[in-house]
Amino acid sequence: MPRSRRTPPLHLLALVTVLVCVSAALYPLLRTPANLPDVLLIVLDTTRADRLSLHGYPRPTTPILRELGERSVVFRRAFATSPWTIPSHASLFTGKMPGELGVGWHNLRLPEGIPTLAEVFRSAGYRTVAFFQNPILEEPSFARGFSTWQKTGVGKAASELAPFLRSLSAEEPVFLFLNLFAPHLAYNPAPEHRSLFVREWSPRVRRLAHARWHTLLERYWSGNLSREDIGILGDLYDGELHWADTELGQVFALWNETGRRRPLVVAVTADHGESLGEKGLFDHQLSVSNTLLHVPLVLYAPGRLAPATVSRPVSLRDLPRTLLELAGNRHARSFPGRSLVERAVHDGGGVVVSEYELPAVVLDELRTEVPSFDVEPFRRGLVAVQNERFKLVVPTAGKMELYDLQKDPEESRDLYPPPPGSEAARALRILLAAVEAESGTETHRTPVLSPEDLERLQTLGYLPGP
Repeated sequence: MPRSRRTPPLHLLALVTVLVCVSAALYPLLRTPANLPDVLLIVLDTTRADRLSLHGYPRPTTPILRELGERSVVFRRAFATSPWTIPSHASLFTGKMPGELGVGWHNLRLPEGIPTLAEVFRSAGYRTVAFFQNPILEEPSFARGFSTWQKTGVGKAASELAPFLRSLSAEEPVFLFLNLFAPHLAYNPAPEHRSLFVREWSPRVRRLAHARWHTLLERYWSGNLSREDIGILGDLYDGELHWADTELGQVFALWNETGRRRPLVVAVTADHGESLGEKGLFDHQLSVSNTLLHVPLVLYAPGRLAPATVSRPVSLRDLPRTLLELAGNRHARSFPGRSLVERAVHDGGGVVVSEYELPAVVLDELRTEVPSFDVEPFRRGLVAVQNERFKLVVPTAGKMELYDLQKDPEESRDLYPPPPGSEAARALRILLAAVEAESGTETHRTPVLSPEDLERLQTLGYLPGP
């Protein structure tokens, strides 16, 4: 696909601020149909929180998102419900855990009969629109409730969205879902983004820029991927983050150009993070480490939410209900999840749960395609549950793991079993109770995928193959 687009000025986000005064004036009238807010849900695919300038990363990977954060509520510890695209988006669209939905490696489809965020917005009179770049979201069940469901290319979000936005009626409120795919493997950013982080475009760098995850696994576990190679992969990934951030700025500028006068609610998040060689893993499979689960979450709702920083853990499963609440929708309280508006006001949070179904189809392919990699330790489903300090990982096979994230954010020192009476032991009891209360995962399922689904997963690089 084409990989070249002009980078907009870093102050582009300031163009959106002309809407702030209008938004603040109109929010008291939200419950009248004429003044319903426009709502934007933007997912930066494969974006881990610790590589973002939004969260203090020293490189300028996301200057647009950082500027938005200055006008928004920033949730510093937001966590996805799953480390990969399909189950995470399923939660973002329904407010339910992947296990409750029966979505995962055994099933790539949303079940019938469960209301989606788009369906609720459409029933409230919204024009529901989706532009997405990740091809796996072409799955028709995810389109439910959207009047427009359109795939677009990386770097083309604003240009392909422009004709649609300019044709919208001012009388019609809009719910827009946008998925930006640039940070996904392979990491091959357009030159103007790559050059900010990569010193030279050598044959070695070019090979790494086109490497798929099973290739990286094979090279790492056979001893042919150096520490310098992993550093180059990180540089390329940073370039991809900058590209996605640039597209974000282009979309904001386009929105401003349309001159829409409604209040505006914007949520920017990610479906999951990415492994960049930590514990010998790449891409976003086989693990529930926070490199995969910790994602950005920014809520912009001028007149309703004052700029703030929330430091306690929150789950992305709560975002659909929150968007409905910010839109004044009468069904908000009946939608699954909890209110992030309340957490924004009181810096609330608590225990969050994430799930990863046994990836049997992935392991079976890797066993053949990557012989240097021992798949057997990864033949288990996983549930991760964490609070402000501790994280528990509960597998379907093997021992549990317990980490003190305050002292060990890399999750490198397993504390399980903790000494009786210790703070870690008390936390363990709380986290185990949360697993029972909140997790709906059927982590033992063996996937039975159609040939079409297998081909789609291979094309995207989730599975080795063509």
